[in-house]
Amino acid sequence: MLPRNKCLELGLPEPNDCQKESNYVLSVISQGLTINTNMARYIGIDDLQDVVCAIKRKGYLT
Repeated sequence: MLPRNKCLELGLPEPNDCQKESNYVLSVISQGLTINTNMARYIGIDDLQDVVCAIKRKGYLT
């Protein structure tokens, strides 16, 4: 579970209670926002590159 206060502090959308890291990153990207490695680490996503690779494998990003 991602911390709501840290996400809001960075100007990112509020995560749902049961939302996984990959779903959250996908929702951020789909809203036209950007997330970088430092932001991801701050909110508790250890390896953003792995999350992006998982999203690409599912066919969401090209």
